[in-house]
Amino acid sequence: MAVTIAAIRPLSIAVAVNRASAGYGGAIEAEYCSDETVAAICGALRSHGARVEAEEVDADFFARCGAIARRHDVVFNVSEGLSRSASRKALVAAAMDHLGVAYTGSGAAATLLAQDKEMTRRYLGGAVPQPAWTVARGDDPPLPERLAFPVIVKPASHGSSVGIEQGCVVSNRADLRAALARLRARVSGEALVESFLGGTEYVAAILGDVVLPALAWDWREYPGAPLLLDEAMEAAGTYAQRGEVIRDLDLHRRLARAAIRAHVGLGLGDYSRVDLRADAAGEPHLLEVNHCPGLRPAGSLLPREAAAAGISYGDLVASIVWLAVRREKARRPRSWLAGVELAPYEAAWRRAREETTTVAMEVDGRMYRLVQPRVRARPFGAAAAHK
Repeated sequence: MAVTIAAIRPLSIAVAVNRASAGYGGAIEAEYCSDETVAAICGALRSHGARVEAEEVDADFFARCGAIARRHDVVFNVSEGLSRSASRKALVAAAMDHLGVAYTGSGAAATLLAQDKEMTRRYLGGAVPQPAWTVARGDDPPLPERLAFPVIVKPASHGSSVGIEQGCVVSNRADLRAALARLRARVSGEALVESFLGGTEYVAAILGDVVLPALAWDWREYPGAPLLLDEAMEAAGTYAQRGEVIRDLDLHRRLARAAIRAHVGLGLGDYSRVDLRADAAGEPHLLEVNHCPGLRPAGSLLPREAAAAGISYGDLVASIVWLAVRREKARRPRSWLAGVELAPYEAAWRRAREETTTVAMEVDGRMYRLVQPRVRARPFGAAAAHK
């Protein structure tokens, strides 16, 4: 009796994205992906055998969602949405949930929490150390007793240092009013006022149950001794070259613990990056949680953290796909993606997780792997204006 072998077909992936070159304009343009980043993501997926199409998350995106759902197995979601939408970062996740399409990254509810710095702080509470803070709802907001000058004024719902300048750090009420006025002229939405911490800044990234090598910046040693990373510095891209890979295991554990608790506490999925800054005593405090960190190969921090562990860009992107597929396979019928070639993505994840040097770590009853630096991370090189 002949045995019929099911045909194997490629995994079909739609990359949901907002390109900076699409001409949306506005203050959040720095959050959009460069053409280089889109090409790199699509190339990495094709190198693992996927059939890939990029889908612009523009004003007509929802009219095309049904066709996207019929053509593709998975959506690789790196969209930022349009500036007029308060829930812009969660729209793709919500639409794909409605259509029953698998997608990478975090769900809509977790994305809404992470994109709002006020809600992030309220939701996490004391699980992760954080600076004293308040939301400025007027032009001359009262400050709670716990919040003493100097303070920093920043947007409550934007990333990529949008709206941040050196003058956002203020030491008196007159300067606070002026900083709030400048910020509100630049971006929409609420303003967050929090204690300014002058210590070292860190980033720590989560990939499944793996914590990648962390990076650090001491701005006091940066040319001109800026107080913080501002919008102009991020657009120039020069700051990225100065990030040092953390090799102190004890410090890596402390940063990892904070990153894990933020990631799990907000219910994020697959991967994230957490930004922290130390106080005068050296204790890292939460700045923000990036539910969808940038993936520019030669300019974003997540690929650099992966490279520090010896994980290639292609394996990083393919691992993100595998984490989403694995998560969805656990709750869908066994027939889902039957006959689809998934082995390259699982193999990429195994290389990232099992062929790196790791240290086991337990956080709140869950086991994680701290990936140790394999090689000294190389400078990014060219300036990066978009993620």
